[in-house]
Amino acid sequence: MSDENNHYLEKSTITIIRDSYLKSANYSKKLHERLEFFYTTLINNEDKIEKTDKKKYDYFVISLENCIEYRKKSFQIKNLVTNINTTIIYIILWLNSTKGYDFDIKLYARQKSLESDLTKLLIKAVVNDQIYNIRDRFGTRGIILNDNIEDIYTLFEKINDILIKNNSATKSEFIKWYLSTPLINPLDKTIVNAIFNIPFSLDYEKDYIKETKTNGYQALQFTIGIRMNSETLPGCQFEIQLQTQNMHEVATTGTAAHPQYKKKQIPDEIKNIFLLEEELDTLSGIKEPLRFFPRTISGTTIQ
Repeated sequence: MSDENNHYLEKSTITIIRDSYLKSANYSKKLHERLEFFYTTLINNEDKIEKTDKKKYDYFVISLENCIEYRKKSFQIKNLVTNINTTIIYIILWLNSTKGYDFDIKLYARQKSLESDLTKLLIKAVVNDQIYNIRDRFGTRGIILNDNIEDIYTLFEKINDILIKNNSATKSEFIKWYLSTPLINPLDKTIVNAIFNIPFSLDYEKDYIKETKTNGYQALQFTIGIRMNSETLPGCQFEIQLQTQNMHEVATTGTAAHPQYKKKQIPDEIKNIFLLEEELDTLSGIKEPLRFFPRTISGTTIQ
């Protein structure tokens, strides 16, 4: 994509988007106010966009509107993901303590950076002619520390059975255990019970272990959504990635690391549109993802 012969937007359109974003960064120190100002500025500049770029520009603006709505709910979604991860930790504890498994796993959650959000929306608009809803704005990565690939598929199966499928025997067995076990404190039991009252769906699944990316990236990725009839965050989505320790190292410091991906996959003309000068990058989560809920479980020990 970085081939300089590829051309996706007129220079005048790039300038309008870039200048609008810089104005928004100067407008407020509050992230949601920046985004709303950015959106309004783009709307006000629609009549200045070349006809060749009009559809792509409109796709980006529509996608941005949806992004703003979910960014406003970041606090709620972060709490939800934390509670889901708490439930997953206890699913693993149940498997290790009663089913003879020996999961040795590190979990952490993250929220995509704003720069990454906006870049992805713009790529989808200008390269794929697509209005896009980001599935992985929030995500959890589970790293199997003993590099046992079979643990990845087992954990996916159990999460699917317990969190997503209705009336599964596995779910019934887990519920019976967590209600009676002294290994879970009463407050966390309330959290797990609340998660079970949310209607989840499996919205997307991709096995990059069996179908490894050309850059060496491997993971089992799946997106969990909340059904529209839910009283809790209807339509919200979040991604779970399961990897071995070796796969994680390739994805973070090896050939599949994000800087390498960004260099090869993001068109040059788009790459730095949302890059802020250091004095404007004053809010957390602008350039780097926000990480939270680091937990490690080995046997029946949770850290």
